[in-house]
Amino acid sequence: CRRPVSPPSMEQDLALGEDSYLSYYWVHRVGDMDGFYNTGQILETHIDAIVAAGYKTVISFRDDGEPTTRLPSDPSPGPLRNFEFSDAEGNWVLAKEAQAIREAGLSFVSAPVSGVNSFTAKDFFTHETSIAAAEARGPVLAHCATGYRSIVYLLAYLGRKHGLCLSWAITEGMKAGFRLEERQEDSRAINFLKEMLNC
Repeated sequence: CRRPVSPPSMEQDLALGEDSYLSYYWVHRVGDMDGFYNTGQILETHIDAIVAAGYKTVISFRDDGEPTTRLPSDPSPGPLRNFEFSDAEGNWVLAKEAQAIREAGLSFVSAPVSGVNSFTAKDFFTHETSIAAAEARGPVLAHCATGYRSIVYLLAYLGRKHGLCLSWAITEGMKAGFRLEERQEDSRAINFLKEMLNC
């Protein structure tokens, strides 16, 4: 029986003011199964909490060099103080996150998918073995920039493994905060899940 991870400790009183977000992150258990958890981009300040929660592997579905989050008050372009493992221009750096995760004693997997072709069978089968290996090590924390790409790939993986269908994936996507049938661009994710789950 797989043990779930511990919930992250959260700063309840927002003592750090606007910087309180540095102290916590929000995750969703994927598919009502203890094994995979999904979130948006983790921060450099979250590493200790991720280790303490009991995760064994972090999987990133981001492409090296993707722009990181810019708030309306941030300069554009230019350096950002956003703690998202970014470079001086505010682009996410794969090597920085991978190094931080591995130095903390966890495994790190890069499974990049990006752009209009984010959801393809080719990418799924390229990353499937790495996802399975991560699952075998214990609880997995997966992310991309927002959690959208990562949740779709995890639902495809778990759905195929357990013989589940598209309706299940849509329901589980909603539980994780994503309405996969709401926007026109969601059709790519839906078509991908139909292809992967074949029902």
